[in-house]
Amino acid sequence: MQGVLPRAEADAPAELRGARPSARSVAGRVILGIATLGISEGIRALVRHARAGEAPGPRVAGEHLPPAPPRADAFNRGLADGLGKETLPAAHQAAVSEALADLRARFGADILPEGMTLKTLPGRLALLEGVKDALRTAAEEVSPQALRALIVEKGTPLMANRVLEARIGACCGEIGYAGAKPALIRQSLLRDSPELSAALSACADRAAVDARLEAFMPRIADDVRLRHAVADAQARAQESAVSGLAQATGLSEALVRQQTDFTKLENSFVYLAADVLKGENPARGDDLVAAFRNIADRFVNQKAQLFASVDRLGLSPRLADDWKSKALSERTLDKGDMFTSFHAVGSGVDARSLLEALNAPAGEFGDREILGLMESLGAKVASALHAHYGPEAWAELGGDGQGDARFYAAQAMLDVVPGLSDALAARPDLVDRLMNMLSADAGKGMELSGSSSENLLEQGVHLMNSALCAQSMLLGLPRPAEHNESLAASLGRAEMPPAHALALDHAVADMRARFGADCLPVGDSAMALNGWNSGERSAVSSLLARDIRASATPVTSGDLAALFEARAHDAAANGAFRGLLGEMARRMGLNVDADGLSSVSYALRQRHPELADAIAGAGDRAAVAALLDSLPEAGVLLRVENDIQTAWNQGMADIYAGMAAATGLGEEEIRARLDLREVDQSGRFGYLRKDIHDQCGRRETGPDAMPSTEQIRGGYQSIVDRFLAGKRGLYASIDELGLSPELAADWKNEVLTSSTLKKAGFLRSCAAVAERMAPSGLRNGLSETELGTDELFGLFRSVGAQLDERAHEVFSAQEFSDMGSDELSAVNRFAREAFLDRNPDIADAMRGQPERMRTLFARGETQLTEIQHSMSRVRHDSPEMAALQAEYASVSSAMSIISTVVRMEE
Repeated sequence: MQGVLPRAEADAPAELRGARPSARSVAGRVILGIATLGISEGIRALVRHARAGEAPGPRVAGEHLPPAPPRADAFNRGLADGLGKETLPAAHQAAVSEALADLRARFGADILPEGMTLKTLPGRLALLEGVKDALRTAAEEVSPQALRALIVEKGTPLMANRVLEARIGACCGEIGYAGAKPALIRQSLLRDSPELSAALSACADRAAVDARLEAFMPRIADDVRLRHAVADAQARAQESAVSGLAQATGLSEALVRQQTDFTKLENSFVYLAADVLKGENPARGDDLVAAFRNIADRFVNQKAQLFASVDRLGLSPRLADDWKSKALSERTLDKGDMFTSFHAVGSGVDARSLLEALNAPAGEFGDREILGLMESLGAKVASALHAHYGPEAWAELGGDGQGDARFYAAQAMLDVVPGLSDALAARPDLVDRLMNMLSADAGKGMELSGSSSENLLEQGVHLMNSALCAQSMLLGLPRPAEHNESLAASLGRAEMPPAHALALDHAVADMRARFGADCLPVGDSAMALNGWNSGERSAVSSLLARDIRASATPVTSGDLAALFEARAHDAAANGAFRGLLGEMARRMGLNVDADGLSSVSYALRQRHPELADAIAGAGDRAAVAALLDSLPEAGVLLRVENDIQTAWNQGMADIYAGMAAATGLGEEEIRARLDLREVDQSGRFGYLRKDIHDQCGRRETGPDAMPSTEQIRGGYQSIVDRFLAGKRGLYASIDELGLSPELAADWKNEVLTSSTLKKAGFLRSCAAVAERMAPSGLRNGLSETELGTDELFGLFRSVGAQLDERAHEVFSAQEFSDMGSDELSAVNRFAREAFLDRNPDIADAMRGQPERMRTLFARGETQLTEIQHSMSRVRHDSPEMAALQAEYASVSSAMSIISTVVRMEE
């Protein structure tokens, strides 16, 4: 096989076989690879093109040492593998526990707490690796005693380090260094102080560590104080950067914090902190604060200049919005003049020929012709960039900076030609094909750049640069659907694009300037979006999001401001109207809340149907005020609303006080427990307010015919009196019924917490139903153990039937007619509970036969299923249905008696 050449060399002339690229060509190729693919890929390219040589053999630690005997090696390897998993043999696991106990005895339970294992021990990785290495290299099988000694040996330095860490933590606590990380401080101290590390290594227990540390503690305390000062100065500088950038750009701090990439600032902070802690920078106190602040100020100045420069470049609105976002979010855009430079280069390249080709009749320009145009433009951009920066400055940009220059210059070139970006974006299939062809050409260029021929090398560099710049033209093209969906989702949030957030802030400020500060919900722009558009019956935010998503083109910041004006105008004008009503109420000495003002506004629009359009058409607050001045009944409506709120609040206060007096409970407890659904928003108070509003909202109701203060107060007072009479009567009646203390307490709680219990005599009537029920049949049946299931369940059903019959005796037909389903259910429940309370022996007998009761309940379930099946086969208005319904009710009642006792027992 000697003399066989690799295929690549076999076809080469003899004088070129074994030749390698020159150092210049390899370096050029790698530099281009780094510029194209990044540093990591560039290095890989260098490795791939290096001369192949014989691979070195693997290096084996301790290769000259005699290997451990096979059996010992396998045994010890098993110990090493099981150490962290706690799957050791029992004797060895016990040795581990003994070793940890020994370390705990030496260094204290605060350093090695009880219950901590090798799996949970802080710093365990280093300890485990040290022990495992020793196990793997041991010549003999490691006994439990040897394992214990090994863990103690390896663990002692770790424990000493943890003592140091505890002392550092104490120092941090003494000076209020809340964000300190003692473990990291310990590592740094030991790295920078060999004598401290050596001193701890010689310590075998806590006392020795404490003694050795005394000499070092002043220096450690100084180091901790310095770290605290550095951390504080850095945190203050970071906040200064956020607030400074927010102030410089006009954006909110929340948005700046969310969208700005602070990586470079933070890296600069790290470098300064390292210099200070190493003593290379002597700044202390105010000088230290100023040093961090200066770094933050430089960062803010560069970012603010970059952000502001966008407005001076004459970009299209879409691109201007995008560049403002990039000014904050891109780490590599760190110089204030970058956009100006990129734009100067790109805008100087005429790309109109590309637009003409894209707009030409189908078939006139093929993919290859368009590719040629793009690469020609790319070559011009690349040449202009090199000419603008010069070789040295271009090299200083680095791979990321050069990529930015190509990308933003290409965007500027396209932006100068109106419609060019949109024309490309409208042909996504063509863009995909062009991108693939450009990638192929860039690859070809890179291959040629590795040639030993100077001409081929230059051609390769030219082709690759042209293709890369042309590819940059296809990046960042407008995608309306994606852009608008993202914008709609970010409305009012910190993720909103900066330019759009600014535009929205300005639009909100303009709206408030015209209609008053109270025209939209108080707060920032996000709160303003909660304004209500009466005409559309929707929140401004919802309308804006819908409009944005419906747009066929990317919604720019200017578009957003216009959309807000259109959608928020109605909300602002109506908000101003309500604000003016509030001012009128205050001048009249009335107390009307926001809901009340909305009610008055609604009543006025009902009385004057033309008012809604008139308000929506008003241009400013003065025009809205003129409309309000033309409505003479506005003051009367405000008075009515004030009376409603006053009477409502007083009525609630009377109810709480009255029930507290009736029950002896504290008023706070009454407020927490009393069910007010009978009289609250959804109850009688709410009904009365609606009646008043309906009356006042009718156009034919003149101001003099509107309810007077006395009428409103009287209406609410009658509701209060009726409610209190019912609840007080119910509560007082319970003590007259002779109930057990447990049931009496339960019923009293129900009076407070149930909206169903309203009438004073209701519970008394339920107890009367129970009093009339005969228990003897059921009592006897429960005592007869031989009685069959059906017979005994029949007795329960007879009790249920009795309850229904006696209820119709006690309650009148009219009372039953007036009852809803909740009250009918309440009759059954309270009568049933009173019956069982009056016959405790029956309940005891049921509890004493739990299995029998479960069988009866299951029989009831079966009967209910059978009755339901029968119901499905008869007419709903037939006598058969009535009989089945009665049967169903008796079975349900019987089951309820059983389940009541079961529930009490559980």
